[in-house]
Amino acid sequence: MIQQKIDHIHQSLEHESTRFKLDQITQFWDYQVMQKLLMPHLHRSELDYFYAVGLVKNKRLTIKSLEQYLRLKTANPFSLKIQNQQILFNGVTINALFSPQERKLLQFMLQHKGQVINRDQIAEILWQDQCDEKFSPWAIEQVIRRLRIKLAQLGTSPKLIETVPRQGYRVKY
Repeated sequence: MIQQKIDHIHQSLEHESTRFKLDQITQFWDYQVMQKLLMPHLHRSELDYFYAVGLVKNKRLTIKSLEQYLRLKTANPFSLKIQNQQILFNGVTINALFSPQERKLLQFMLQHKGQVINRDQIAEILWQDQCDEKFSPWAIEQVIRRLRIKLAQLGTSPKLIETVPRQGYRVKY
């Protein structure tokens, strides 16, 4: 009986139009928002907008398929790796999402996962021979910001690229 319900949930979410609609609804929500929506009774003050538009009522999501979708989306661990110079997210090549600079930096950070990469290293990766001319802390912060935004759109944790104060950045998951 339980397995039948689970299968039904997966089948309804596999229907292309349902998945498309849910993707559209959630496209700008980061991982933290999704987690809070799954526990609205704990986050009432932070979810006022969702209460106002009727998405949450009586401390519960009003759309059951959305709740199921969020549970699947937040529960499934993701895979982010480099294979043959390709960035793979859950086995799918995502190189086209990134500019050449972003791609180079993300590849390097994934190859050195858990290690702090300082600004000088990042400047060398991004601008190579011209790093002295083009390097600025602001420019590096902008590349990191764009990477974070694009990775969050894939549903990764917003803390995937961690800022280590006065040291640099690291990929952590």
